[in-house]
Amino acid sequence: MFNIINKKLDLVFENDPDPLNKVRTRFLVNTLLFSLTIIILTLPSFYYNFPSLFIFFRPIGLALLQLTLLWFLLNTSKWRLIAHLICIMVGGLILSNIYIEAPGIRIITLQWTLLIVVMSYYLLGTKWGVFYSAFSLLFMLFYFQILGNDIVADIRTIDSNRYTFAIIFSFNFLLIMYGQYHFFNAFKLTIDRLSEKQIAEKLLNEKLSQALIDAEQSTLAKTYFLSTISHELRTPLNGVIGMTDVLLLDNPREDQS
Repeated sequence: MFNIINKKLDLVFENDPDPLNKVRTRFLVNTLLFSLTIIILTLPSFYYNFPSLFIFFRPIGLALLQLTLLWFLLNTSKWRLIAHLICIMVGGLILSNIYIEAPGIRIITLQWTLLIVVMSYYLLGTKWGVFYSAFSLLFMLFYFQILGNDIVADIRTIDSNRYTFAIIFSFNFLLIMYGQYHFFNAFKLTIDRLSEKQIAEKLLNEKLSQALIDAEQSTLAKTYFLSTISHELRTPLNGVIGMTDVLLLDNPREDQS
């Protein structure tokens, strides 16, 4: 399946001059695939262990949204728009966890907050990284400062279902690690390519300098050759012309003139 995905991405980014766009898109694709796997693994637990229909239908809605985003990633080059939608989706998860599902700040919510910070900076740059980081933290600041809740008492360390908590907690942690690994891998790839370009430019400059030196030497050799030949030809020709003039002035016979 991964070979098929790579071929699709190669086709989509065939004419893209920036190789990092393909790397970021592959990161998004892998993230969505892993997230869909986690939803499938935890959906039965949501159905049997949580009485709220919202808790059950939320991952179903997320799965449908992620399938749609996955299709767009594999068929279009609009990875930046999809990255924005994913950041907004994670922000929605943070909001629903704090205010709707179970009021309070949970470990999973803190992981999602860290995840949106990492993803927004890596995928969208500094400006959007600051925006989405502030966007995700604003919910918790509002919960504690505006509503006056106790930050210590309201942080929940574990969900009511240990199986669901263990899977989602591990997934978020691994996803954060994968994001860091992917970022530094792409960074190293960019540095290596820049180094290769610098070496190639250095070799090209050395060849150009040598070509200029060879051209100057060739020009000097041609100039020296022409001046030498001109001198060697001019001297005997002057003698021949002089002797001819002398003979013409000495009343030559008809057959001599």
